[in-house]
Amino acid sequence: MRITTSRVGSASVGADGTPLPAVRSVHVYTDAPYVRLELNGEAVSGAERAATPPFGNAAFNVTFAPGNLTAVALSAGGAVLGAHSAVTPSAAVAL
Repeated sequence: MRITTSRVGSASVGADGTPLPAVRSVHVYTDAPYVRLELNGEAVSGAERAATPPFGNAAFNVTFAPGNLTAVALSAGGAVLGAHSAVTPSAAVAL
């Protein structure tokens, strides 16, 4: 299993000038029939159980948040077959 990400659209700002959260396109490549996407331990909305074609990929649009992005491969019966995580750093706390 493999996770890749890319930015969707350009960076935007709200009416008050504050930056809007960046949306990322997340692709999970797997040979499992289903995949679940979790961000920091919570299921990503709309990604609780996405079907994947044989040796294909599932694509999700996810609002970026620093932390742990995990793809969980699931069997047709819902059993966990494996998992892969990608970790992003958060802002520096101190030097």
